[in-house]
Amino acid sequence: MKRKITLKLAAFGIALICLFLCTVSVLTACDEAKKYHAEFCDDVEELMNDEFLEENRVGQAFYPAGDFSEDQEYIKDETSPPTRTFIVTNKEASARMFDEFPQKIDFNNQMMIVYMFVTTTPRSFEMTDLSLKGGALRVGYKMKMSIGDYLHSIKDDVMAYRRCFALIMDKTEITTAEFEER
Repeated sequence: MKRKITLKLAAFGIALICLFLCTVSVLTACDEAKKYHAEFCDDVEELMNDEFLEENRVGQAFYPAGDFSEDQEYIKDETSPPTRTFIVTNKEASARMFDEFPQKIDFNNQMMIVYMFVTTTPRSFEMTDLSLKGGALRVGYKMKMSIGDYLHSIKDDVMAYRRCFALIMDKTEITTAEFEER
């Protein structure tokens, strides 16, 4: 009996330590994002220029077939790269990408990183962490899910499509930007 209680207390202690470590790492990641005044904008494709989007497809996503030849409404892109990342440091580059952007960006002091990838979920995403070391920006992101989603294992996959994020932050010396789903 005593052994069971001891094991339960040990398991509880380990769980508390893990929770503490996760909390510390999340708070540290948020501090790094705050340091660069980073703002994560999810699902910005609707704001983007159609011509730019047509030129910058991502692989494994489905796109309208156009002429609907052979009764296919959509075709899968199997030749484009799986992701695309753009570091936007001036108004001209932004104007080529976006018809309009709701947020005013001061390109003298700010920059934008645009990331395109393929997904099968219509859910929202959020930034989990950001780090900058030696000119390499690393951004972690995850799908937003409620407690109910976890408890009920809700699946809402859709046909693979291109998703676009924009990250607006203080202008820094970035040579590469990598996004990773957590």
